[in-house]
Amino acid sequence: MWLSCWRDPFESNDGWKYDADGTVFIPKSGLEPLLLEASGAYGTRDKSRHVFDHLKGAFGCYSMLAKILSTYQHADTSLMNDVRTIFIHTSAKG
Repeated sequence: MWLSCWRDPFESNDGWKYDADGTVFIPKSGLEPLLLEASGAYGTRDKSRHVFDHLKGAFGCYSMLAKILSTYQHADTSLMNDVRTIFIHTSAKG
């Protein structure tokens, strides 16, 4: 599943894509406020993959916030304190 907002709207490079394990899409606004990453199949204990998925999640949250800012660029800036993006990461223990 591709995260469609996975591009910095302030950059001109349209080739940035991200293969997310799951997203939630809100049709009315065109936003995706939730990102899901699964670090492999059930029981996978690959630490490097776990860390990499956290980095992808941080970049995903940044991209989602950038998309929200570009979509609602004339909104009251004080509302930014109430904006939330959600990153869910599934991984095996230890």
